[in-house]
Amino acid sequence: MIRGDEAAQLARVILELRRRRTDHLPQDLFGEAAWGLLLAMFIADTEGIRLSAWTLFDRSGTSRTQGRRWMAVIMELGLAVSDGPCDGQNVVSLTARGISAVEACMADAQELMGTKPPLAET
Repeated sequence: MIRGDEAAQLARVILELRRRRTDHLPQDLFGEAAWGLLLAMFIADTEGIRLSAWTLFDRSGTSRTQGRRWMAVIMELGLAVSDGPCDGQNVVSLTARGISAVEACMADAQELMGTKPPLAET
């Protein structure tokens, strides 16, 4: 299984890649708000940081409207909790179930990276 610090570093790389891809392609091609929210909460959890809803939305690159909508879904699935409505300064964080799910995704990514040939240089 992947160690927590390795999972957090991989999550940081994935989140940064999501930001940088819009340097090369139109933002309209990408629609993964929920995944960005999960990654940002996971990273914050590993750093011991408590995030407000607005900070979470900023870190994940998600609009406030989308963020509120997707957080409702994520919380309904039992993957995250908030100390109030996902609005303003209310604190949001992953549940143990959410942390385990993102860790499992990071383990899968690490496994796939280790089994694939290196990318060809261009």
